[in-house]
Amino acid sequence: MAPITSLPSEILLDIFHRVSTNWTYPDRNANADIIHIRQVNRKWRALGQDVPLRNFCIEVDDINRGLWKLGRSLLHDASIASQIEEVEVFWSRRKADDPKTFTKRWKWKKEDRERIEYYREELGSYITSATFDAILEGVNSESLLPFIFCFTTRLKDLDLGYVQALLIARAWFANGAGAEDIRVSLGPGLDEKVFKYIEDEVDGEEFAYDYDNIPDDFYQTSEFFEKHMPPGVDEEAALWFHVNMGTPGNYLPGLRQVTCLRNGYTEYQFYLADLSGWSAKYIAPLLFLPNLENLEIECHATIGGRKDKLYYPLYIPFEPYRGLRSKVKRLQLIDGRMRMEDYDAIAELTGNLEYLRIYHSNMHNELPDEELPYIATAFRLCNQSTLALDQIVINDLPGNEMEGVQ
Repeated sequence: MAPITSLPSEILLDIFHRVSTNWTYPDRNANADIIHIRQVNRKWRALGQDVPLRNFCIEVDDINRGLWKLGRSLLHDASIASQIEEVEVFWSRRKADDPKTFTKRWKWKKEDRERIEYYREELGSYITSATFDAILEGVNSESLLPFIFCFTTRLKDLDLGYVQALLIARAWFANGAGAEDIRVSLGPGLDEKVFKYIEDEVDGEEFAYDYDNIPDDFYQTSEFFEKHMPPGVDEEAALWFHVNMGTPGNYLPGLRQVTCLRNGYTEYQFYLADLSGWSAKYIAPLLFLPNLENLEIECHATIGGRKDKLYYPLYIPFEPYRGLRSKVKRLQLIDGRMRMEDYDAIAELTGNLEYLRIYHSNMHNELPDEELPYIATAFRLCNQSTLALDQIVINDLPGNEMEGVQ
């Protein structure tokens, strides 16, 4: 039987197109298969270039390590990402009570590490050196997102999904949880078990630490987390994406054509009193993506935080953007934990809104009903020529039905 590589180009190309439109297995990322096809040999790579690669699903920390494989592919052929127009992100963090989710550390080959160091210098104006350090660590695959978004120059639609910012997806948190509180809430040693699995896995094998010489709280300290997470993640629920996406005039190249963006957050973490959601200070750079028209954000916060960090003063990080006006036309702020001053600050950054929706479920609502008309008024005043009252909807109530809206 002749090998598939010997088939005529016309037949191979027909097969590749069928792969790219395969809906037989809805959980399978057909575009990932096209990337793999392009890596077989020169002929397949040339043919694969004619197969559109427009939509892509990214899964953070999945046990099959697909995001790491995509990162390796881009290191050696960045053109792979140049056709992508839509990206949807899913989150498969390691779960402390489910060993089947303990994704192994990714091991880079020598030539991969050389390419990473090349890009550390080449993309240094966009991506921090600490991000490349995290990529080299091979533990938190979310660190690859800024790298990928340097090359998706046709990207129009980005859905970050229900973000799980923490490296370990815990099922429950104690209020004001510190390391000891977390251990108590989880039960004995669950968190440490995940960390030890990650650290102990060497060349595909596991070995046991001499636990008598390891401090009890070693795996709960910044010594472990700092290698894999962006600075301040325990207080701000930040992603490497957030800290590297850029600011006006210096956005990641692959974000500059984005017209529609959604950034949610995992609700079971957001419900708990010790976490505040992802820091609303990242709303500002999102608003000023140069071609963004539709922005939907969920579970953002300036209220909340751990113990000594009771709120984030949003008006301070917004200061560099004062005087600028976002091009966003449709803005949705869902289940945010923010103060009146924060809504005012966001309103001042807008000027082209045609639709505004703000919604708080009963659990998340931090504002009394009598303050809602003031929020509507703030956005109305900043978008007078574009935003009609009936296009302002707060908690399902249109602005033209609110008393006191100017």
